[in-house]
Amino acid sequence: MLIWIAFIAIQLGLVIGIGIYFFIRRYQSYSRLEQEFIDSQKEEMPEDAPWAAKVESDDQRDRELFERLHRTIVERQLFLDPNFSRDTFMELGLLNRNKAARLLKLYAGTNLSGYINALRLEYAEKLIQEHPELQIKVVALESGFSNVRTFYRLFWEKNGVTPSEYKEKL
Repeated sequence: MLIWIAFIAIQLGLVIGIGIYFFIRRYQSYSRLEQEFIDSQKEEMPEDAPWAAKVESDDQRDRELFERLHRTIVERQLFLDPNFSRDTFMELGLLNRNKAARLLKLYAGTNLSGYINALRLEYAEKLIQEHPELQIKVVALESGFSNVRTFYRLFWEKNGVTPSEYKEKL
């Protein structure tokens, strides 16, 4: 009986040890990939970007990582996908949930929903200006909103007018 307990304890120790080894390797791999991607994207972000919080960071790597993520989201227009999620954001930067939330709060001044909705609203305003013939529902859906009521509410909160009133003022 004691032999079996010792055998099981040794096997359990091996399994835990192997698990820790692969966890550390994966973390080091993510850190290396993150740094390589940051190094490949050294383009500066405009300081007057409307979504950028005026916060100074001690960690330049975090700022560069956020800038890279922002460029990727805007250039690929990923914010137009109504199913864009925290998981998608985390996969883009190989981030964990806490770091993603911290970067968004520090550099965008909001959470992921607020950040994505700000990009969507900016796109919707541009769409209304360039294509005033489009119905507001179409603008909402083309801007990545899956719910037209949410689009109206957020648009009004940002601009103080409804999308229809905004369109009439053009």
